[in-house]
Amino acid sequence: PVFVVIINRISGFEPLTRRALIGICVTFGGILLITFGTGNGFSAEGTILLGVFLLLLSEAAYGGYTVFVKPILAEYSLYQVIAMVVGITFVLFLLISIRSVLHFDFSAVSAGAWLSMSYSGIFGICVGNFLWNYGIRHIGSTNTSVYGNLPPVFGIAAGYLFLGEVLGGLQILGAAVVLL
Repeated sequence: PVFVVIINRISGFEPLTRRALIGICVTFGGILLITFGTGNGFSAEGTILLGVFLLLLSEAAYGGYTVFVKPILAEYSLYQVIAMVVGITFVLFLLISIRSVLHFDFSAVSAGAWLSMSYSGIFGICVGNFLWNYGIRHIGSTNTSVYGNLPPVFGIAAGYLFLGEVLGGLQILGAAVVLL
C-alpha cells in the first residue's frame, strides 16, 4: 500500500484520503511488527534484511502494477486483463526456464504435485488476480492495496499451525493491528 500511495501521488491517478492514509500507516506498523518482531524483542539479522529488501522490491513492482492497471481495466474486461497478465507472465517464465523445461522429466512428478500446481494456478493466480483486479476497478488501487498486507498475517498463522513455528508477542500484536 505504501508504494501504491507513492506511485499514485507521483502519477496523479488517485487522490489519497485521510482514512486511507491512516489505514496504510497502521497496517504498515503491523507489518513491521510481524517482520522484525521475535519472542525477545526486535531482530534485524542479515538474512532477514535481505528478505525484507527482496520483499520491498517485489512490493514496489506490484504497487506499480496495481496503479497502472486501473486505466487498462477501464478499457478492457477483467477476463481480458487477466489473460494478458497470465499470458505475459507465462511467456517470461518460460523464456527464463526454457532449458530446464526441455530437459525435465514430467512423468516423475507425482499426482499430488500436479494437484498442488493446479490448485495454485487456479486459485492463487486466476482467482486471486480476478479478485485483485475487481477490487481495483470497483474500490480503487489504494483501497485494494491495503489487502496486500494480509499475506504476512496468514503466513505467520500457517507457520504456527503447520510448521510448529513459535510466534512472538510482537508478531501476534502486528497481526492483530493488520487485521484491525
